[in-house]
Amino acid sequence: MKKRVLAMIFAAFMALSLTACGGDSSASGTDSASGGAPAESQQEETPEEPSEPEPTDSGAVDDYDVTIGDCTFGTDLDGNKIIVVNYDFTNNSDETIAPFVAVTMNAFQDGVQLDMAIVADASVYDASIGQKQLKPGASLTGCQNAYVLSSESPVEIEVGPFIGNPVLFKTFEVQ
Repeated sequence: MKKRVLAMIFAAFMALSLTACGGDSSASGTDSASGGAPAESQQEETPEEPSEPEPTDSGAVDDYDVTIGDCTFGTDLDGNKIIVVNYDFTNNSDETIAPFVAVTMNAFQDGVQLDMAIVADASVYDASIGQKQLKPGASLTGCQNAYVLSSESPVEIEVGPFIGNPVLFKTFEVQ
């Protein structure tokens, strides 16, 4: 019985797709009233491409409000230069969640994603701030992510939902 229903659905889908491929003879560029002469040229309006939204460093990311703040520089356990990016987070969802798992922040230099930094000095970087659970409606300022720098090029920060495309962007010059 299931095979029969699936076969009927597949056949209906195929029939619809074939009829969608057929064209309307009045749109073929000839006018049948004038014996096949080309129809008067009609200006086709091409739909405007949606413009790219202006990059923003603050706004909604799924059910959360995020603001990418400032940055500081320091060193990791191996002495590598790092950037520490600060951000603020508000939980507008109906569930308790930590900023660290609610949104994803990535850092890039020269188009290449940077590695997360391992820092023991809490005065330079404190990962525990973004790991705190927030009840619905609660906000937390001073969340941080740290990345190992690969060059002196600007650092591009992107923030997005845990699964999905980034929606917030900010660039920092390396100092």
